[in-house]
Amino acid sequence: MSANRRRNEAAIKQFRKELQALLDDITDIDIKVLNKAVNIGVADAKRNTNVVTGFMRRSWAVTPTKKTASGAEKSLINNADYALIQWGM
Repeated sequence: MSANRRRNEAAIKQFRKELQALLDDITDIDIKVLNKAVNIGVADAKRNTNVVTGFMRRSWAVTPTKKTASGAEKSLINNADYALIQWGM
């Protein structure tokens, strides 16, 4: 193997390592933005939920943030049985 080829392979390996670090940084930023957006969504959902007993308002929750192949995902859910009817989902 020539010295030139070894240098090129080392440079490519280093470049891939740096790209992966950048992708990890972007994923971390995606997760922070997603968490903030879902937290705002929870507050808005609670504020706009009709209150009779308060059960449906207290039933808002979020799932843990998961890294996925396309970035990250997190869900805003309501476990009240009648929430689907109330919110028309």
